[in-house]
Parts: sequence; C-alpha cells; structure tokens
Amino acid sequence: MSGFYQLQVIGLRQSGFSYAAIAAQTGLSSTGAFAICHRFADQGAKGLV
Repeated sequence: MSGFYQLQVIGLRQSGFSYAAIAAQTGLSSTGAFAICHRFADQGAKGLV
C-alpha cells in the first residue's frame, strides 16, 4: 500500500472514524486499517515505510 493511503487511514482514524468506517472508505479490511494505525502508534512515520 502506498504512503498516501496509509496517511489517509491515519488521518481518518485521528478524525474519529472507526476501523470499520475506514475500511469501507478505503477498501481495506478492518484488520488492515487497524494494523496501519497500530504500526504508526508504535513506530511513528518509520512504521509506514
């Protein structure tokens, strides 16, 4: 997944969207959205590379 979509997921989550809503909007699974957000929380921008 490209950095743009990962940043979109992070932005949506920070705006209060649920993982299910993020998944519906981006085409990811809820688990995929959760994984991106979890990596970002643990590793910051480095985790998105």
